[in-house]
Amino acid sequence: MIKAQREYYAAPNGYSGFRSYFDEVFDAKKMLGIYILKGGPGTGKSTLMKKVLKHFCEMGYTADAVYCSSDPSSLDGVIIDGKVAILDGTAPHERDTKLPGALDEIINLGEAWDTKELKNKRPQIEKLNKAKKQNYNSAYKYLSFSGIIHNYKLELLSKSFDFDSAEKRACELIKELKKEKVSPKKILISSFS
Repeated sequence: MIKAQREYYAAPNGYSGFRSYFDEVFDAKKMLGIYILKGGPGTGKSTLMKKVLKHFCEMGYTADAVYCSSDPSSLDGVIIDGKVAILDGTAPHERDTKLPGALDEIINLGEAWDTKELKNKRPQIEKLNKAKKQNYNSAYKYLSFSGIIHNYKLELLSKSFDFDSAEKRACELIKELKKEKVSPKKILISSFS
């Protein structure tokens, strides 16, 4: 796959929960057009965005790839030349039009479903959805526990760290930098020896 100009996440998951920065990344005030893809899992939202990304990169456009934090092989969005965006508008980062038709529009990939075939596979789909939910719940528990451990570690470190001495040493280093005209790297190394 062709590499995007910039690659990042607009909706990270962490021990403090899910945060969406979709409104900032896909800012309606900066865009000339926004295409919001709707449709359930497996309708091809990410696949379509990968094809669009590849096409515009091959054409020489600047393209940003916005990855899904819960599935880094999947895209949540693509921005072409900072002006046109295609994004996943389904949960957990649901997005609807801000200026329907004038700026953005919804493309429902679910309209291409073979409903008859999907109804025949309902038991398998239900089983997969249940497993997916269980896996997400487990992942969020681990993220939560990592946050508890991280905060506890910071608490322990803060009790054994002399912030006043560190601040005093930092001020001394700044004075040495100003006075000696020595490289910051040399002073930093000497402070640890």
